[in-house]
Amino acid sequence: MCIRDRILTASKKIILNDGVVKLTMRNIAAEAGISSRTPYNLFASKAAVLVELLEESIGHAFLMVNIVESDLAVRNLLDCIGQVGEDISSNHDFLQSIYREVMSSDDSETRKAAIVQARGFIYPIIKRAIENDELVVSLCPATFTEHLVVDFLGNLGMWAGLNISLSVAISNSLYGCCVSMLPFSTEKSARILSETHENLFMSLKQNCS
Repeated sequence: MCIRDRILTASKKIILNDGVVKLTMRNIAAEAGISSRTPYNLFASKAAVLVELLEESIGHAFLMVNIVESDLAVRNLLDCIGQVGEDISSNHDFLQSIYREVMSSDDSETRKAAIVQARGFIYPIIKRAIENDELVVSLCPATFTEHLVVDFLGNLGMWAGLNISLSVAISNSLYGCCVSMLPFSTEKSARILSETHENLFMSLKQNCS
């Protein structure tokens, strides 16, 4: 196992056994069996380790869906968001503590790093949707991706802060995604976005009643 993987594995073990509060670079080094300076060769801080773990949780979901790409990129994106929810639910408390620490960080660079990581997964799908004529060509993929990422991480932040359940956070993210894409949809994507939007609206309405 390479040093990077040993550091991440050690970090997960510390969080699972003792909580995020015990995650320090010194404790990570001790758990990984490396010198106290070695973690700093790969990660600038504890926050950087947490962002890496966050990226791992989101990235796995996007990788799983992209192995067999759906016909429509917009469907691909919706499936990815749904898969994120499934992946998180399988390791709920552990990932919730990581998301809470990252999204509530006073360090703007930590929050910015999380946005950059999420952007890296969503941007290629939006770009492909425009290239496939699923979204209008006048749409700026970078700006639109930024909007989706902020909404997505905002909902996960509310879940991490114990304000809403994971299922509501994912449903809100999917609903927001559909609402955002519908005005820019073409004949290729309008139907699937409209149907998904309607189903999510009814589901969220029932949850609120």
